[in-house]
Amino acid sequence: VLPTLYEPFGNVILEAFASGLPVITSTRNGAAELVRPDVNGYVCDALDTAGLTDAMRRIMALDPQARRAAARASAEPFAIEAMAERLLMLYRSLIGPR
Repeated sequence: VLPTLYEPFGNVILEAFASGLPVITSTRNGAAELVRPDVNGYVCDALDTAGLTDAMRRIMALDPQARRAAARASAEPFAIEAMAERLLMLYRSLIGPR
């Protein structure tokens, strides 16, 4: 649970996903765009205590194996190898043909 008031992109969200944990974060977290409600977590306002409580209850109601698998799958596109390849592709596109 990361009810942040401001976070450009909380790596803790990716770390939780990689560990098989669903997340609850706020609308002010850039990583909130990775959250799919009822699949890998929930997003609500950081100061909405009722919403945070509801999200925690909803996560606990999800099938444990399904929520672990969904969380892990959410982190896979951001694996070191995948991100390194994306960075290399960016550099190649900036350098252009030789």
